[in-house]
Amino acid sequence: MNIYARASHYMARYAPSKTRFLAYLEKKNASYPEEILATIGYDESVMLDAWMRTFINTGRPIFDIKIKLLNKKFEREDIEKKIETFFAELHDWGNFRFNIEKIIQNKLQKGKSLRVLQGELSSKFPYFRDEIEELLGHYSDDSGLSKEIEKYSRKYNLADQKELQKFYQALMRKGFRYDAIKNFLNSEE
Repeated sequence: MNIYARASHYMARYAPSKTRFLAYLEKKNASYPEEILATIGYDESVMLDAWMRTFINTGRPIFDIKIKLLNKKFEREDIEKKIETFFAELHDWGNFRFNIEKIIQNKLQKGKSLRVLQGELSSKFPYFRDEIEELLGHYSDDSGLSKEIEKYSRKYNLADQKELQKFYQALMRKGFRYDAIKNFLNSEE
């Protein structure tokens, strides 16, 4: 494989900063690295855009994005400019709402409690804590709680007091409130 093909592959796979790319080419003993970059169409701004979009889509906070990009050897000034460019996108609820709703539905199907789900989503998407809380207000713990009660009632003997206590503890570790569990069990009897 010639150096141009290797360089193209490296660029496509790692989206490196110019500093990292030049270090890679030096390691491969490439002569005229600047010419190679020009020939394969390397543009550091495009690489920085790619990383910004990746970090935005994963819900990373701004300070975390800065640290990650600095570790990837991008220039501080370029990072600041990109953050200014993407600032509105970082704080636009419309961009994230659909993905967050999908996450909520998937997690609820798996039996997660709303309380645990709110904690997870608020830490993953810190800019949208209020919106997430409002969105979760439209959902109920009932389906998740019923799934978990069904699952744990097979595991524990609810007639035995110690087993019943373990049953409650297991459900409470999942984030369900004691009174909700008790009310659900009473309504089934």
